[in-house]
Amino acid sequence: MAMTRGKKILVGCLAGMAIMVLAVILAVVFFVSWIRSPGPELEGRRLVHEHTDLYAELKLRREDEAVRDLLRVFLRARNRNAVAEIERKTPPALERLLPLFQYLSRSEVSKKDLDKILPMSLMVTSSKDESGTAPPLFAINLPGAGHILTIADLIYARAIGSRSDGLLVRWRGDEALYRTDTDPQVWLTIVDTAVLLSTSEEAVASGIELLRRPLGAITGTPLQSLLDEAPADAALTVAARQGGAGTLLALTAEYLPALVDMLNRNMKPQAHISAWARLESRDRLAGRLLVTNSSTVPDRPEEAKELSTYTVELMDGAVRLTLVDRGLDSAARHEWEFTLEGLESLARWAAVHTLDATISIGP
Repeated sequence: MAMTRGKKILVGCLAGMAIMVLAVILAVVFFVSWIRSPGPELEGRRLVHEHTDLYAELKLRREDEAVRDLLRVFLRARNRNAVAEIERKTPPALERLLPLFQYLSRSEVSKKDLDKILPMSLMVTSSKDESGTAPPLFAINLPGAGHILTIADLIYARAIGSRSDGLLVRWRGDEALYRTDTDPQVWLTIVDTAVLLSTSEEAVASGIELLRRPLGAITGTPLQSLLDEAPADAALTVAARQGGAGTLLALTAEYLPALVDMLNRNMKPQAHISAWARLESRDRLAGRLLVTNSSTVPDRPEEAKELSTYTVELMDGAVRLTLVDRGLDSAARHEWEFTLEGLESLARWAAVHTLDATISIGP
């Protein structure tokens, strides 16, 4: 029996609607999958240019079991401290909810929880401009967060930012820069899955341009040879030349004055510093510290030299930094082996203080 014209139109409309619904479903699935998929991992060395005199990077890899174990320690401590803060501030009318928060604080940190955070990289660079040392530029890379940062950046910059009292939005080309209403003011921007921060607008804008460069553009920069000292699997990498070395020691002197005094005795003013370390376990970091252009001159063959050991204890002995002086190598660089033990205690301390910082800047 032949279909009437009306039935043909109805069938055509139903088929068209079905195709449209299917297309919408596929688009939603694709969009959700894209948001949850890992974003690009930032190569921090893109932030290095010819005027950079200090670069430091902490890289936490997803496949490193020591990293995962240490992160579990940090998250457990942070959860416990968060619950303690909730208990302190919870009004009597809501005390019945406390057992739920206590249960959540005791729950195990799952593999999925860690995969949302890892891999993660923290970087800081310091450079010189025409007026001297420019404010440092900080970068945080969270590829595991997927493309949520990109979406949040788009929504806030285009729809909310102009009506917000807390952040000023300023455009540099296609990139939105945000200025916080804090003292001191902080400028930040989001590039893919990386967040750049500085007290200088120009430092953040420069960071955007540097991240858009090809990686090969840093070849031949003064810090390149120092960065090349670090192995590919290093968790911590530090490189500082001349002025940057002085800045690094000045920052360290506030916490480790005896160590800085020892290093200053073995350095010339124009010395370069490079250091790297691997995470050997969740409680121990071990690596090398090299000082180029050392002022120390060996007075006897290296193999006959008695090794000097320097030990510094922090947090009432819970954290211990040990350096073993290996003397000069064939390239006239002074070398130390170092270990940092007590990382679990350090992670618990960091969990408390990051929580305090969050509370202090919150509403």
